[in-house]
Amino acid sequence: MANPVSIIDAHSEIIKVIPEKQKALLCDLQIFINNLQNEKRRPKYLTEKHVYVSYLNVLLEHLPRRPLTNSDPNWMWDCQEVFSKSFNN
Repeated sequence: MANPVSIIDAHSEIIKVIPEKQKALLCDLQIFINNLQNEKRRPKYLTEKHVYVSYLNVLLEHLPRRPLTNSDPNWMWDCQEVFSKSFNN
């Protein structure tokens, strides 16, 4: 892992690719971020692996429990791409 961006910044990019009709996913992700921000942790904490894993777990609750296929919506692929780039920056 080189230099991951803050999960807050990654979240800002991820929600741009998730359609508005995915209300439950968007709400769960926002709750996660709100809770994180309320913890008032140091900025480095927001780039740590376990924070990304916890965020990923929220994402996975709303995605298929299998590898993505060509028939899956583009937003799922885009979401995966943004998440990966943020973590492996």
